[in-house]
Amino acid sequence: MKKLFTFIFISLFVIVSIFALSLTDVIQSVDSQRFDLLQGRSYLKNFNSNYASFNPDYSKSITSEEAKSLMTYRDRKDSVTYEEACQDIDLYFRLLRYRMGHYDILGGDEVFYQVKNNVLDKLKSYKGKKVPTSKISEILISEFGFIDDCHFSIDGCQVYYEHNTDTLKYVTYHSGLTFHKDSNGYYIEKKSNKYYYQSCDSDNVSMVPVLSENGELTYSLVLYCPPANKPKSSKVTLSDNRTEKVTWTDTNSNRVTNGFIYKEIDNIAYVGLTNCGCEVEGFLYKIGRQASEKDIVIVDLRSNGGTHAYEFFKGYTNND
Repeated sequence: MKKLFTFIFISLFVIVSIFALSLTDVIQSVDSQRFDLLQGRSYLKNFNSNYASFNPDYSKSITSEEAKSLMTYRDRKDSVTYEEACQDIDLYFRLLRYRMGHYDILGGDEVFYQVKNNVLDKLKSYKGKKVPTSKISEILISEFGFIDDCHFSIDGCQVYYEHNTDTLKYVTYHSGLTFHKDSNGYYIEKKSNKYYYQSCDSDNVSMVPVLSENGELTYSLVLYCPPANKPKSSKVTLSDNRTEKVTWTDTNSNRVTNGFIYKEIDNIAYVGLTNCGCEVEGFLYKIGRQASEKDIVIVDLRSNGGTHAYEFFKGYTNND
């Protein structure tokens, strides 16, 4: 039986599989698609000429003592005085001026000083009172929707997505249809008749392998798009002029178990790397070697992104 790698990223059901391909083959395939883009690295010259800039005045935005104080871990307070809130806001904006790489591209002092004034204006109602720190975060989030950077977050909130989630944040939707596969293609079986998949009238639709509730490998259509682009329904055309109406279901789930899990069922291995910490890295190589003996390996990377998967795949491929 060919090896089947299954990666669960966002959905409990949506699965990307790679059949009979080594990790090296996959990497080489991806690199070949990017070869022309990287050839000559002219894009670096364009970046330097169009975007790279250095303003020596920014280095004076905070003192070395302030910078060091920001590197000290402290428990978060539930509230601060109005004066402390204003001081924190001032330091926060000076820190952005000092370290944000695309500060100038986003408008520089003209834009950020205005945003700072907006934040301070919203805090004025707390004069003489305690200010909840959650309220400070809420005010900052409300003013930073223009920062188009998914790495920029406030209090754990990706601000740009918070303001534009319906149009920017892609979501996976499940069709609910169950297909099987033979040499002629993907089909739905009804009353011993096979109806083969022909097309779908929605864009960004793919046929992907999924695991049924009883663990059977089947296939289904999934839609990947921002919520604003989700159609109310779609028409799936099958052979013999048969059609199926699909109402797309959001497959996002918050039921993600944090930590490391390894389970074996017959010739299937499940490796859960959801939000696991660095403490697991010491034995992931061993787990990879153990999983390599199985016919099917499911690697769950939801909420992780693969940070700790490297040692596992080294063990799986027996690559030192």
